[in-house]
Order: sequence, then structure tokens, then C-alpha cells
Amino acid sequence: MTQSPVNRLKLAYVALASGILAAGIGGMSTLMSASSHARPATIAALPAPWQPATPQETDEVMGYLLQSPSGIAALNQLAIEGYISPLCERHIYTHTEFGSFQSLLQVQCPTPRGVDIARAYDEMRVTLNRFEDVIISFTVERIYIEGEGEDEINDPVSEAAIQAAARRFGVDSSRLSIVERERRTWSDSCLGLGGPAESCLAALTPGWQVVVTDGASTWLFRTNEEASQVRFESQRSDGSQV
Repeated sequence: MTQSPVNRLKLAYVALASGILAAGIGGMSTLMSASSHARPATIAALPAPWQPATPQETDEVMGYLLQSPSGIAALNQLAIEGYISPLCERHIYTHTEFGSFQSLLQVQCPTPRGVDIARAYDEMRVTLNRFEDVIISFTVERIYIEGEGEDEINDPVSEAAIQAAARRFGVDSSRLSIVERERRTWSDSCLGLGGPAESCLAALTPGWQVVVTDGASTWLFRTNEEASQVRFESQRSDGSQV
């Protein structure tokens, strides 16, 4: 029987992930979900907006992964970077607002991995966006050991937030520093802060929430993934962290 390109890709991925040339889809599902129902002790819980998926939600997300070309592509990326292994521990999260329409697969391995050992990392997070029963897109985040390399990778985000604060509040950028930076997913293209006369695309937009301070005041900013868009969120004047 002739197999579709997607099915051939699934089987090729299974062979790559398990090292067995003749493996079925069920084998891949078992490999990926073996440790996802119970949170491994080595994986720290993710902050809001993520919540641990129930066993039923975990099975559903795995089904979407295996039946969607974008899901297979996401798994392929994990395999390429060495994150498909029985040694790696996995957990699936769903979004507190969007449910399983946006989910996150967190994978942590006992030793650093990656396509470049000089930039190896010990955790990968894959955010999956779903429409109906099909995963339509995904983004990948790589977590470096003890934050190694993270500042370098996200420097444009920090710099954009600092420059936005300097312009908005008339503060010399050299006096500003980043207090906290957290990955977020915003509800629309305006980062959830669109004005009444503004047209915002209703699409989940990955990005960052960045806390900037000059030592006296503390401000929250939102950015998109590339920091090409920066928006002011709120302010505190007591110098404390938000």
C-alpha cells in the first residue's frame, strides 16, 4: 500500500528517534509520552500561563503532534537536536486561557545537547498552536545551563525594552537595567495592549514581558518575539520588583 508523505515522515522520524528501522507510530507515542503523565523531579514547574496537562489532555496533544505536519516538524526538530531519547524527561502543559489550543512540550535531558556542543543546552520547550484538530505552528525555546548564553540570545529584547523606557520616561539608558524577563504569549498582534481605534490581528503572539528599573521606579514592558514591537504595560514607583 502506498503511504502518504506525512506517514512516511512519521515512520522515518520513529526510526530516527528509537534507532529501530521498522517502528510504528505507537512506538513513537510511547517514546514521547512515557514520562509525561507524572512530573519528573528534575523538571521545574513552569509559571503562568502554563498548567500541567491532565492525562487526557496529554494523550490528545500527542495525537495532534503525530497527525499534523507541523507537529511532525516539531518532533523532527527535537530529534535533530538530540532531544528524543528514553533518557530525556518530558512534560506537557496547556495554556490557562486557551486550553489545549496552545500547549507546551518541555523536554529535559541529563546531559547538555544541541546541534553545536559549544552551545549545548539542557532543556527545550516547544510551544504548539492548534486550530481544530491540526497543529498549525510551533516555536522552540532552548534553555541554557544556569542561563549560559541566554543573555546573548535575548539581548535585543532587553535593549529594546531599555530604549523604550528611556524614551518614554526621559531617563538616560545607562541608568536602566533589567530586573526580570519572562517569556509570554500575547492574545493578539498588539500584545494585548491595543487601543480602541487600533486594529489588532486576533492571533497568539509569542514574546516577552520585561521589567525595567532605574533604581527608583520600575516599569513593565511587553515585546513580541523579535522585539520589533515594544509596548508599555504598567508602572511602579516604589522601586520594588513587579
